[in-house]
Amino acid sequence: MRRLFCTATLLLAISGLATAQYATVYGYVRDSVSGERLENVVVRVRQTKSFTLTNSFGYYALKIAPADLVVLDFSLLSYHSASHSLSLRDDTRLDVALSTTSIFLDEIVVEGQLQPPQSFSVGKISLPLQQFELLPIAGAEMDITKLLQTAPGVLGGNELTTGIHVRGGSFDQNLYYVDGFPIYNINHLFGYFSVFQEEALHSAEVLKSCIPAQFGGRLSSVVNVSLKEGNRERYVVSGGVSVISARAAVEGPLPISEEGSFLVAARRTYLDPILSLAQPASQETDLTTFSFYDITAKANVPLSSSNRLFVSGYFGGDNFELKDQTNVLTNTWGNAAFALRLNSFWSPSVFSNATFVYSSYRESLFENALFRRPAIIDNSLKFDIQSTLSPNVYFFGGAAATYHQFRVFSDHRSQSRNSANFNIWEAAAFVALEWDISPTLRLSSGSRATYFASGSYLQVEPRLSLLSHLSPLVSLRASYDRIYQFIHSLSSFSLTSPAELLYPSNAFLKPQIGDQVALGVSVTPPDPFGISAHTNLTLEVYYKDMRNLPQIRHRFESVEPAELPNSILIGTGKSYGIEISAESKGKTLHLLMNYAWSKTTRTFAERNRGEPFPPTFHRDHVFNVMFSTEIMESLSLGATFVLASGQPTTLPEGEMSFNGLFENARYSQMVDFGDLNSERLPLYNRLDVGVTHTFDMMGGKWKLQLNVYNIYGYPNPLFNYFDVQFGKFEQLSIGLLPTLGLSFSY
Repeated sequence: MRRLFCTATLLLAISGLATAQYATVYGYVRDSVSGERLENVVVRVRQTKSFTLTNSFGYYALKIAPADLVVLDFSLLSYHSASHSLSLRDDTRLDVALSTTSIFLDEIVVEGQLQPPQSFSVGKISLPLQQFELLPIAGAEMDITKLLQTAPGVLGGNELTTGIHVRGGSFDQNLYYVDGFPIYNINHLFGYFSVFQEEALHSAEVLKSCIPAQFGGRLSSVVNVSLKEGNRERYVVSGGVSVISARAAVEGPLPISEEGSFLVAARRTYLDPILSLAQPASQETDLTTFSFYDITAKANVPLSSSNRLFVSGYFGGDNFELKDQTNVLTNTWGNAAFALRLNSFWSPSVFSNATFVYSSYRESLFENALFRRPAIIDNSLKFDIQSTLSPNVYFFGGAAATYHQFRVFSDHRSQSRNSANFNIWEAAAFVALEWDISPTLRLSSGSRATYFASGSYLQVEPRLSLLSHLSPLVSLRASYDRIYQFIHSLSSFSLTSPAELLYPSNAFLKPQIGDQVALGVSVTPPDPFGISAHTNLTLEVYYKDMRNLPQIRHRFESVEPAELPNSILIGTGKSYGIEISAESKGKTLHLLMNYAWSKTTRTFAERNRGEPFPPTFHRDHVFNVMFSTEIMESLSLGATFVLASGQPTTLPEGEMSFNGLFENARYSQMVDFGDLNSERLPLYNRLDVGVTHTFDMMGGKWKLQLNVYNIYGYPNPLFNYFDVQFGKFEQLSIGLLPTLGLSFSY
């Protein structure tokens, strides 16, 4: 910690010396219509080729030698590029507004509509939500987790569920950040819907590698979601209805401040009244009720010309109840989280955030004498700073302290109690530098140090990447990441279930360790077919090594730390692969193709005779195509095609009949299973098609969307199992699934 502080002090001192030699151009980049601040905008000095990216608050700062003429170019995916000229003598504030393109390009193609070479980052996937809103998704609601499942290197779990597995990692190895606060469980309806409401989202990205030092705690990925700040120019009401839920959002300028804005979005399912009407009133029959809800809110208000206060939060939950003549099963779960952030710039080249974060996940499961109430509650204080030290050196640093409260229940009956409570401090600090060695070469290096009180672990996580522009159209990037994960999700369910145990590291359950190297190349050919289209090609290779991976043996015997070796196996994992992506966007067609080949294994000494085996979610080959096209001004067509290897499974190799040898034997056969996950299910494939009709009605803009999931009804497995009693393999599938959705905006 002391070294990190000294390094930061020295770099800020260097920043003061650099200020005397250069002038700083700084400011915010906004959306020209809504006033939303835009992140990841490439800001490039035309004369020197130096560049920077706007941060998550749309802020940028560039140190430039004073000159009579300086030209800055601003470019961002889905926005028209802009250029500004100025005579630079002193520090100058330049705020810029960018206008959006249509979903498809205009007749005149604007440079930089696809990923600019300067912003290429190996392992990073940005989701421009405007471009994907025409793609068909089951449920007729845009869900970013379903979009992520089509990205190279990202696999879904069970059919239709929201869980993602990134480059061989399990679903609990993904860190979900929403406006700076973590969400521990993103699932609704046992994983078939996520907590993300489309009207509340501004942007989303997933980092598979080349992960910045400010992020830590999960081995596989960071899913970073930004909420809308709210329209600063006018009040907007939007929403919609789908097959299972209704949603609405209100945004606009704050009455107390012309420069402030707010957003409130809410969603609720109406499955419970539908299920109630569909079931007989007789108390002798089974009764099932289910509901979920989301409330997302954000507000910001300027305190001065250099300070702005942000408040954002999410509250949501599920309620499931099943009754029959003898049993009552009640299961509830939900998240509550909010962040209070003070956003400041101390000088044109120094920008900071001070943040308080509260996040909790709670669950209750009651069934007759059995009940469980696991929970995790976090309270965090964070401070981070970024500084432009010179025209070619950028500094990032910060620290955080988190107080974790764990409540772990594996089994709690009237006659016995099996629970444990842990209160644990976690502290972290990071520093990082970005150095433009030359106009075509950028080195990014950083380190994160984390102290986890349970087990007294102090771990250092180095991060390193190198970006080289081989030509104006070709970029190459290499990266290395080490990450530690101190919180483990222990579950024996194959579905992405809320019934999971979040358990902290201790002397036995050591932090998971992940090391990954990745190499990627990005090519932007100059309209190869002469069709006024932008095309971008990327190829990435990676190798990931994972250690200290936990897995439940069969069930928990006890959650007490001393008893964990009786319930938990510790193993290792490896994953490596190749990912290829091609994207083309023209006047009337947006086309995206992805292919990934990978190998992923797990090794546990007490499983599969200690030999490596593939996890059940893994697929060797995945190929998908997504396209959307404008048929006419008010009618668009979107489609997604997926072709993939079947998932691994374990099948029987033989059986033996008892012939009445055991008097009370439940089954008359014993089945001999082969090696763990040594067989493959049939090829997975499906075609989803969606038609979108936009129209004006009652002074607002409306959108009617018809989606057909798996249009030719291929029997992909929702889940499968081997029925030992009848000696046959069973599979539950979902065939053709049409859904209808209607949305509006005023």
